[in-house]
Amino acid sequence: MDLAVTTSVDGVFAPKLDRTTTESLREQIRRHLAGLIESRKLPPGAPLPPVRALAAVLGVNPMTVAKAYRELAVAGLVEGRGRSGTRVRTARSSPASSHRGLLRDRHARVSTSERLFELARAPNVIALTGNYPRPEDSGAPEFQACMAELVSGALATNYFRYDPPAGRRELQESVSGFVASSGIVCPPGRVIITAGGQQAIDLVLRSVGQRGGGVVVERPAYFGMLNAVRSAALRAYEVPVGPAGMDLDILESVLEQQRPRLICVNPTFHNPTGTTMPLENRRRLLSLARQHGALILEDDHCPELRFDGEQVPALAALEGAADLVFYARGFGKAFVPGVRLGFLLVPVSHLRPLLATKAAADLQSTALMQGALARFFARGHHRTATDRLLAAYAPRREQLLRALADCLPQAMRVHESAGGLSLWLTMDRAAPTSELYYCAASHGVAFASGEAFYARPPAELALRISFGLTPPKQMAEAAERLGNSLRDLLERGIAPPLPV
Repeated sequence: MDLAVTTSVDGVFAPKLDRTTTESLREQIRRHLAGLIESRKLPPGAPLPPVRALAAVLGVNPMTVAKAYRELAVAGLVEGRGRSGTRVRTARSSPASSHRGLLRDRHARVSTSERLFELARAPNVIALTGNYPRPEDSGAPEFQACMAELVSGALATNYFRYDPPAGRRELQESVSGFVASSGIVCPPGRVIITAGGQQAIDLVLRSVGQRGGGVVVERPAYFGMLNAVRSAALRAYEVPVGPAGMDLDILESVLEQQRPRLICVNPTFHNPTGTTMPLENRRRLLSLARQHGALILEDDHCPELRFDGEQVPALAALEGAADLVFYARGFGKAFVPGVRLGFLLVPVSHLRPLLATKAAADLQSTALMQGALARFFARGHHRTATDRLLAAYAPRREQLLRALADCLPQAMRVHESAGGLSLWLTMDRAAPTSELYYCAASHGVAFASGEAFYARPPAELALRISFGLTPPKQMAEAAERLGNSLRDLLERGIAPPLPV
């Protein structure tokens, strides 16, 4: 049903609302404005009326208009500009013309993750976006007890002071013992405590990378890694990820031709594809790095969350890795979500410049949290948390996989992973990111658009779904909504097949 036009507000024609239909007033307003934008009657950069002015003309609550504007923003059609109000989003150029280019459009990509979190918090939306566990399924109860004990104890005042940038010795020792259990030999003096795994990644890129120089990244790659590469003004050389992880033949060619200083890799339960690099490939990767004078940044976010198969040693655990590999981890993905602490294992020759970079970023990570986390590890709570997580999420993963098999279009492929809390979905189709978000909003489901994980936009349609925060009772409904949103794309012809 087309909406008749009554009057205009600041030059924008307002719809005549139909209060007899089952379609909500908010949806009528959103649909009308979306039509004006798509038909170019509202061109890029054009302002939308102030929320209260449009609400007054239409005779509706301002919140109704505000929610319609929010959905347009989630769909990528409009954007807020502070005091300038809401305007139609302007076209942005591709962030990189080739894998050799600087990733210039930092803000455009960051906005993708911002829209992801905004949509995940919208009313009546099932969010398949939580790549970390629910507090009750993690080690949060034990950590809470450690924190309460610490702050109420006689030694609490020891934590109300500044510590060295590398971190408190007690947590450095705990981390050293923790990684030793997985075969990584690293004395406490080579451990730097960070504000999560993201800061660990950022510190390496800023310390090792040379502004304008090149680093190897995976294609696709964790969007936090790509954001850090952009922020450090580095060139990204993308190397495709296949069933066995990073394509080492292409990597070898890039190393020979471009001579990058650093290889950034997530070899276990790769984010977002879920692949795990086999042991023989890991050994070859180390050999290639040494042969071509490159260092390796290993992002290892949740190796404990393995549901199938045997553990594969980290790159940092292999012979000859100690002087080549920076090993970055956060504690939130596998143990205590929201704790915002992590660590970085640093080769001895790079320890001093890394500490200088850490001191420039922040003088110390929070002392109280470090003290509580040291107790958490000293008492073995991380092992209890791992057992609890595996027991909780193994059946949920199977439940979600079964539901996806029933609900997704046949053209959509689910790339299963042996571990982790996410799944990667791809289709040989092309669709604008804004349309993905529009369909997600209209069907009440949120996911991470695949475009956020590429330095250059992908040809195929891809998305990551994460089930860490999804209650078991919502798994089937989430899969059904996801399938409906993807069918909507296909039926409307917005996702045409890629040319052969």
